[in-house]
Amino acid sequence: YTYEDDDGIHPEGEFLYDIQLPTTFTPNNSDCEMENFHLWTIPQVKQAIVEDNFKPNCAIVVLDFLIRHGFVTPEQ
Repeated sequence: YTYEDDDGIHPEGEFLYDIQLPTTFTPNNSDCEMENFHLWTIPQVKQAIVEDNFKPNCAIVVLDFLIRHGFVTPEQ
């Protein structure tokens, strides 16, 4: 994707990987970049995208996941 700010136009790339975790997995904040974690349903995630609750670069990653796993279509 590409974005523009006061410094100009910036091409960016994201590498995405899926990992299956056990249901007993609990995330741990080890670098202080996260305030907390929430386990959301797919409808909650979709609503968060619609309401702009993700930064744009994060929304792209989430939207990619939803498309690849058949929860939304590119046309939606």
